[in-house]
Amino acid sequence: MASHIEGLGFPGQTTPLATCLHERFARLAEVLKSRDQVRTSLPLASGERVLATTGDSGGSWVAASDRALYHHVDPSGMAPAREWVRVGWEEIGSVYWNDGECTLIFTGLVPTVARRTVLHLPTGGSLGHLAHERVAWTAVVRTEIQLGQHGKARVIDRRRPGSDELTWLVGLDGGSDTAGLQVDLEAALNELRGQLGV
Repeated sequence: MASHIEGLGFPGQTTPLATCLHERFARLAEVLKSRDQVRTSLPLASGERVLATTGDSGGSWVAASDRALYHHVDPSGMAPAREWVRVGWEEIGSVYWNDGECTLIFTGLVPTVARRTVLHLPTGGSLGHLAHERVAWTAVVRTEIQLGQHGKARVIDRRRPGSDELTWLVGLDGGSDTAGLQVDLEAALNELRGQLGV
């Protein structure tokens, strides 16, 4: 039984195939080393697991965990950031993967996340699909509730991965804080929670 394969060339002679394979394995080893360095540099919470990593077209890395997306774009959504930027899946309003441009585009749902962030990922299709799945998993409800004389409010409820916590976001139409608004809002939210069983 053969334990190795010979015949890629004559002894002492290097063939183009052997050179190509050697170069590819060397690049693969560098990528794996870089990914290990990325994984150890992430500011992960206790119990948080990395699901995917990929390099962006600017030489930075993007990582997805079971709880968040990590990248190196500053909160304005435009310039590179030095440190990791962590965006919890429940903090992302929408996520879109553009195959043609190899970009992952997401919108922030909370004020601490940029309204729109674009990440250029030359090989990130699988990360794009993973991001879409993780954001969809967090969604509990998106609806409007009536607030009597105060009009209506948009309500979004999201699960926070890694905990039993629900994040409630409320957007008021008109934005004015009139007398009794807080009472009507709490009553409407309690009714909605009762309907949802949360």
